[in-house]
Amino acid sequence: MTNTRIFGIVGFCAVAIPFGIGMAGTLMPAKEGQKMTDTVAVDTAPARPTYLSYGMPVTTSLYKFDKHVTVS
Repeated sequence: MTNTRIFGIVGFCAVAIPFGIGMAGTLMPAKEGQKMTDTVAVDTAPARPTYLSYGMPVTTSLYKFDKHVTVS
């Protein structure tokens, strides 16, 4: 067997095998879905925000306006 033939077979298998596995996965019968229940989710209060202070200011550039903004 020549190298060209070997590379052709390996290349074909590299494409055909994953494609076949993917097709087999999509053609399998679907799993049973979830069942409906009578319970209702309880609404919880939102969590309070946590603020952290940074030790140094944060500076960013606004290139469109040729300005700098510093937040501390």
